[in-house]
Amino acid sequence: MPKKTSAAAAGGMNPAALTQAQLITVLAAAGGKSSAEDLQQDLAAGAPANPDGTIHLVHFTAWLASQVG
Repeated sequence: MPKKTSAAAAGGMNPAALTQAQLITVLAAAGGKSSAEDLQQDLAAGAPANPDGTIHLVHFTAWLASQVG
């Protein structure tokens, strides 16, 4: 059986622990906010981040959705 590796170890992205640069790349590809300044403003406004500074994509997306309307 092949050994399982994490997404980060395999060179991919872990959606539960994206770096800020990775999140910006994902958001830009989706046509959303795509600058470090925008992300810093979101984090300062209460966007969730993991204790190590990475960002969970689903939690961040849910937070963004809660800010609309």
